[in-house]
Amino acid sequence: MGSWSGGGTALRLAASAHEDSTAEQYDRHWRTFCEWCSQNGLEPLPATPRMVFAYIGALAERGTIAADSLQPYLSAINSMHADSGLERPAVGHLIQRARQGMRRGQALQQTRDTRVPLLAQHVLTVLGDTPRPRLGTARAPHAPCV
Repeated sequence: MGSWSGGGTALRLAASAHEDSTAEQYDRHWRTFCEWCSQNGLEPLPATPRMVFAYIGALAERGTIAADSLQPYLSAINSMHADSGLERPAVGHLIQRARQGMRRGQALQQTRDTRVPLLAQHVLTVLGDTPRPRLGTARAPHAPCV
């Protein structure tokens, strides 16, 4: 494709289709899926819906991912497959049932994200006597990292 007229430009356009942060997130989630595949003696390409179904179970077992935060993990798998000209495995009834079950299970156990914001008074305590610049005054430049 790169030797065809416009092929190189098309490849560059496709590579820049996602925001950098989205591309980094997809790369991270794809690597996580690849690690799971490796641990289970599976090849990540092509994946099957049954593999993704089991992967969702493994993510649920970790207990660190809210069901509502699962979509980027699945999108990374689907994107890699679509970019490779393969069917998207993270879609369909089986995947929806796993997501619904994960959401319901977390709701029943109340294991959804339990983080709470840090109150301003605690932030001030942590900062203590740290000198802070006054509003409207220039800051000194940071020292370069060595």
